[in-house]
Amino acid sequence: MALSERVKSLLQGPEGLEVEFKSQIKGLHPEDITAFANARGGTILIGVEEKKRDTGEAYGVPIGVRGMADTMHSLQSIVAACNPKVEIRITEEATEDGKAILILDIEEGKAKPYWTSAGLYVIRRTGRNDAIDPLMLKDLLAGPNEVQQTTIQSLVIANDGDGSIPSMLFFGYRFLMFVSHLWSEVQKKSPESMALLRERNHKDERDALVAASVEAAIIRWLSYLAGMSVYMDGRPSPMTPRLFFDKSIEKTEIGVAGIPGLLSGNPLLNVFGDNWAASGIGKSIVVPKGFSISVDRPDPNKGPRSLIKIHADDGEVSFAVFRFQGARGIPPNTPQAVRVPREQAHEYWIDQIIILVGSTFPRPSREKPKVDAYRAWYADLVSNFKLEFDWHEYVESLPDKEIVRTQMMLEAILHKLEGNPPKAQ
Repeated sequence: MALSERVKSLLQGPEGLEVEFKSQIKGLHPEDITAFANARGGTILIGVEEKKRDTGEAYGVPIGVRGMADTMHSLQSIVAACNPKVEIRITEEATEDGKAILILDIEEGKAKPYWTSAGLYVIRRTGRNDAIDPLMLKDLLAGPNEVQQTTIQSLVIANDGDGSIPSMLFFGYRFLMFVSHLWSEVQKKSPESMALLRERNHKDERDALVAASVEAAIIRWLSYLAGMSVYMDGRPSPMTPRLFFDKSIEKTEIGVAGIPGLLSGNPLLNVFGDNWAASGIGKSIVVPKGFSISVDRPDPNKGPRSLIKIHADDGEVSFAVFRFQGARGIPPNTPQAVRVPREQAHEYWIDQIIILVGSTFPRPSREKPKVDAYRAWYADLVSNFKLEFDWHEYVESLPDKEIVRTQMMLEAILHKLEGNPPKAQ
C-alpha cells in the first residue's frame, strides 16, 4: 500500500501555515488543533518527523505510529478538550514498507474563537502557534466580517398648497433641491401622481411617495459622485471618494436604466418613461469592478421603505430608507436662505426620514487585498452622504468648510498668477 499523492506532496515541503508534523501522539496537544481551527484550517500528520535536505530545505519523513489503538484513544481525549467542537476528519495511510501515518484534516472553524479546556486561545501562524491577544480575540468574537452602520437624519418638506419645496427655501441644501426639482417635473407630467403627496389621510400612499423621493435622491447622488473630481486648481476634491483616484482598483459603470426594478418600481421615476434623465439623475454609477446594484422595497411593516445595495462577493454597501411620523412647521435650525415668517411656518409639512447607511466587508487579509480600499470607500461615502442628506451636518459644518476651501483655492490661484505674470503682447 502506498501513500496518496496528496500526502506525498505534503511530505515534500516543510511545516507551515496549514501543515504540521508530529512524530508521535505525545507531541500533539489540544491547542495544536484549535490553532488551525482559529486560522484557515490545516493538516496534522502523526508519525512523521521533519528533517532537512543538504540544501537546508525542510521536509517530512514517515517514521510510523507506534501503538495505533492507544494513539486513537489519546486522540479522542485531545479532540474532546477543544471548545467548541472542532470538525476533524481522521484517515490512516501507510508507506510501502508498512509505516502507518494518521492524517488529521481540520476545517477552518465556523464558530471562532476556539479554545482548550486549559483556557488557551491560540492561532496558527507560519509554522507555529501564537497566543491570541485581546484585540485579535475581539475581532474573532465579532466574526469574519466587519459590519458598520451610520444613521442619517434627513427631512422632506412639502407645502400644502402645491406639494413642493419652495425655491426660496433651503437654497444650497442639495438633497432638498433635487427633491424640489423632481416633484416639480413630476407635477408637470402627471399632476395626479403628486396628489397623494398632499393627502395626509392616505398615509401609506404618501409614505411610498416620500420613500420614492429619497430613493431617487440617493441614486442621483451616486450617479454624480464620480464627477466631483477636482477643483479648478487641480487638487482632488474631498467630496470625491478616494477609490476613484486609486488606479489599483478597477472600476466599472452601471447604467441607471439597467438597475432591476428601479425605474419601473419607483412611482415618481416611472412617470418619465424613457425620458427618465429629465428627473435629474445621471446616466450611470461608477463602482468597483465586480460590484452590482440592486433596489428592493420590503414590506414597510417589517423593514425599510427602500433598500439600495451595492454588493459583490467581497461585501456590500447599503442604504435603507425608513419613514417616521411627520409634523407640521419648520424646525428653527433648518438650513434656509430665506427665513419663513412664523405665521407661515405651519403651512409646511415635515417628513422625518432616517437613512441607515451600512457596510459589510471581510476583515483585511492577504486573500482579500482590496478590502482596505473598499472600507475606505465606504468611509468616504458616509462623509459625502452626510453633507448631502443630513441637515444637522449641513447646518454645522458645510458652509464654513466651503468658505475655507474657496479661500484656499483663490489664494493658490493668486500666488500662481503672481509667480507667473502674463507676458506683454
